[in-house]
Amino acid sequence: MKLHILPIALALATVLPVLATAQPSPAQAGSRSAPPPETVPATPLGRLGQQLLDVIENGDSTTISRFVDQHLGRDVRGRTPAQMAALLVKLHRQSNGLRVERAMMAQSALRMMAKSRDGKHVLGMELEPEVGDSTRIASITMVAMDPAMMGGPPKPWAEGPLDDARIAEIVRAKVKEAADSDRFSGVVLVAHGDDVLVHDVYGFADREKNRPNTKETPFATYSMGKMFTSVAIAQLVSQGKLSWDDTLAKVLPTYPNADAAKRITIRNLLTHTAGVPDPFLSKKYGKRTYASHLEMLADFADAPLNANAGKSFDYSNGNFATLAAVVERVSGLPYVEYLKKYVWGPAGMRLPEEGAAIGYARFTEYDPLGVEPRRPETVRGGTGKSKALGFGGGAYTADDLLRFARALQTGKLVPKAVADSITKGEVSMGGPMKYALGFFDRPMNGRRVVGHSGSNPDTGHDADLQMVWDDQWTVIALANYDAPAGMMLEMPILELVTKSAGRSDTAKK
Repeated sequence: MKLHILPIALALATVLPVLATAQPSPAQAGSRSAPPPETVPATPLGRLGQQLLDVIENGDSTTISRFVDQHLGRDVRGRTPAQMAALLVKLHRQSNGLRVERAMMAQSALRMMAKSRDGKHVLGMELEPEVGDSTRIASITMVAMDPAMMGGPPKPWAEGPLDDARIAEIVRAKVKEAADSDRFSGVVLVAHGDDVLVHDVYGFADREKNRPNTKETPFATYSMGKMFTSVAIAQLVSQGKLSWDDTLAKVLPTYPNADAAKRITIRNLLTHTAGVPDPFLSKKYGKRTYASHLEMLADFADAPLNANAGKSFDYSNGNFATLAAVVERVSGLPYVEYLKKYVWGPAGMRLPEEGAAIGYARFTEYDPLGVEPRRPETVRGGTGKSKALGFGGGAYTADDLLRFARALQTGKLVPKAVADSITKGEVSMGGPMKYALGFFDRPMNGRRVVGHSGSNPDTGHDADLQMVWDDQWTVIALANYDAPAGMMLEMPILELVTKSAGRSDTAKK
């Protein structure tokens, strides 16, 4: 069973609005008994999820081992079934069992929020089914979460429209408060047009070497890199080398699934409606070094398309690995070389290659409920560095990401009309948020907020770049703490900005 790299911000954005409306007020909580336990969906995966919860509740090592042997995959980050069973036994010891607070199907996955029996700790879980075998779970992602998240998004920091100076004052104070209470390590940047109002840095890039985070520290960003791929594709379309409606059969004739290639379009890939399977769920993926994205496709894209192919949004890194292969074939350049020449370079990004921040997280296999001190990603062999791929990766400074955002906002990378179109939501994700062509698009206080997040529970990083599109605001939060360290700051900052956008100062061009 592969540990799936879950787009944390996406998952939380889907679940949190439900949680926010489900929580009783303190007065209500005191006037009636606790609500009945949530039940998981009555699907094959839901039933497996309930069995998993039942064996954790029981805590018996023999029962847990039997469940692991019968229903879980055989490779969890190199852990044996015995090691996976030991992890579930430890989860029982930490929680004394889990009570599901919210459960829902998200396409093929089962997502659950659960509290420990003492109510002090929260665990987010996502289960993916084994393709073609309803009796087995292909992957489990478990993320220890801040209990405050169960009450919904962070409360607003202030009411009403504010001028830029007051926004900056509030943001600085709140970021410092989060860092002082060890809820944040990293950098927060807020800019209005080209005016940088906040660029504050806290914590350590490497605690063991006593190396602090600085404004020049690159932070791993993971799925945020999908925006780079989107821009690369948009450039090729603008140059007449591609069309949004081109099929893979036309532009990538060696695509491993020839039948699917006849139906999948560039737009399908960009909107996550193509149904291309995720590479991280393939048993072949990652066993070797890939010279190109096209070579990478051979190790996962030959599998059948996901059940929602052509019907609805189904987030998959495979879609953007495929798009990177298209960029390589059409441009004749390796993916990273294309970005250097046509995206990063024109944006003025400096791309420091050294000094990346080490991630710190409450890693599941050591600390399922997140009750112990954070550990550095080096315990898993991580370095803070990652290769830029079509679906994400790479480490960047907040300043470089601002340069990218401004270049996109002002038409330096693609014509402004094209930038407007690729950031405009097309596919419903459930609720008000939509997915555009490589960007999330959500309404906030009458404004459009577009951008992308990137998190990885495997390494302890949580990154977000968001743009209040028509008002030329940019909000960047890069954390080398596990999610939702960055998102818990980004959300209330955007609340401040969108309430004030278009009202306090005129938009900066």
